[in-house]
Amino acid sequence: MNSTKYRYLFLLCIISLLPLLASAQLTRLTEKNLIAERDIYVDSKGIRYSDLITVEFKGPVVNIPRGEVELAFEDVGPTYRSLRQMLQNLYETHGTFTMKKKYPGSIWGENTAVNKRTQKTVVVPDFSQIVAIFFEKLVPIDLVSEQLRSHTQILWAQPPAITYLTTSPNDPRFTNGEQWGLSAVGAPNAWGITKGLSAIRISINDYFAGTGRRDTIVELASKLTGGEHVFGIVDGENGDHGTVVSSVAGAVTNNAYGIASLGWLPEIWPSYYPRLTSIKEAVDAGADVINMSWIGGDIEEVRDGVIYALLSGVICVAGAGNNHPNAPAVFYPASYAFRGDTGQVICVTATKLVAGNEKWIEQGYNYSVGSDPLNDPVNSFMDVAAPGKNIFVALPNGAFGTTEGSSVAAPMVSALASLILSLNPLTSWPSPPPRYSSEVGDGQLNNLHTSEAWLSDPSEGC
Repeated sequence: MNSTKYRYLFLLCIISLLPLLASAQLTRLTEKNLIAERDIYVDSKGIRYSDLITVEFKGPVVNIPRGEVELAFEDVGPTYRSLRQMLQNLYETHGTFTMKKKYPGSIWGENTAVNKRTQKTVVVPDFSQIVAIFFEKLVPIDLVSEQLRSHTQILWAQPPAITYLTTSPNDPRFTNGEQWGLSAVGAPNAWGITKGLSAIRISINDYFAGTGRRDTIVELASKLTGGEHVFGIVDGENGDHGTVVSSVAGAVTNNAYGIASLGWLPEIWPSYYPRLTSIKEAVDAGADVINMSWIGGDIEEVRDGVIYALLSGVICVAGAGNNHPNAPAVFYPASYAFRGDTGQVICVTATKLVAGNEKWIEQGYNYSVGSDPLNDPVNSFMDVAAPGKNIFVALPNGAFGTTEGSSVAAPMVSALASLILSLNPLTSWPSPPPRYSSEVGDGQLNNLHTSEAWLSDPSEGC
């Protein structure tokens, strides 16, 4: 009798350990420059696991007071019985989970905003029904997402977002070399026209190494406004990518120290990626320009955030991508282009200096799949080229060094956009010219030409 009892207890122990044994066979997904919304694990068969699925419900499924975050089954309206049943099945199959509104400040029906450039009221995405589902245990995220998408009351369901930074800093080194990029784009002459305005705000939507305000980088401290993110902390292979990008867009200039930036006067607002709510938060905080130096797939929540930003009159800039073996390829957010009055993200590639001449960096750098930006804007995504090789930047440890990539080319365009806005706050990005290049879009950045054009005729472009 006792032996039977012990065998029974032994079997119970084995069964209870099975999830642990299974998880022991999982490997955390790591790749160069990869930034994931949550940790993702892969088993020997390639099945991906994590603890987060994000969904957007169709209709007023979630109707809780503004500011509340956590949802219970009871908060799903009684008219949505089949949806409640699906959530119950999810619980029975995959265990305990919690549901949280990702945008607790949004409530159903709030889908209008005022475009800060035109002052027109526009219809924007409704963020009130976007909900994060956090599981206590790891679940097969692609399978669960597919199951959730099958319900008619769910617009979309997605695993944790995976994106890639488009450059990583080299080893730090002090230098007194020239910043060729600023000379190449005519920055000194452009500064004679405008140094920008401190009232203009550039949001750097990027990977910062931590949270909690700590302005340790001399070249950035006095330029920061708002934000809650750490500058000056090195975190693994990616370091503090946001520090590097921020220094290109808006390092303190004319202080007899370190480096200069094209964005002489505009403020810098750090917004933490991969927190997907950060794009909307930056818009609501008053951003005029949002810089996104990272690439990924067509992530629904990012798409909604970009649409919200564009319709609100915020200029969005993104790197085209580099170090990619299969170029050309369509990456987002750089390839977002929308019909009608919504507009598009400005896509930026990088150039290098060769024997005194500025040339596109060919090897591994992305370029447009298409060549007709007016009729095929998604595939013809390239817009402009800016200096992006041997660019001097502020590094997280307080030193200076060089780096390359569309990650540092994009913030130079964002800085130019901030200068243009200081001349004409009602401006929008111009239409593509008749002569278009799949490699460099409209051509190479020229700040003096652009600034003069916007002084004489805001309808002209760069």
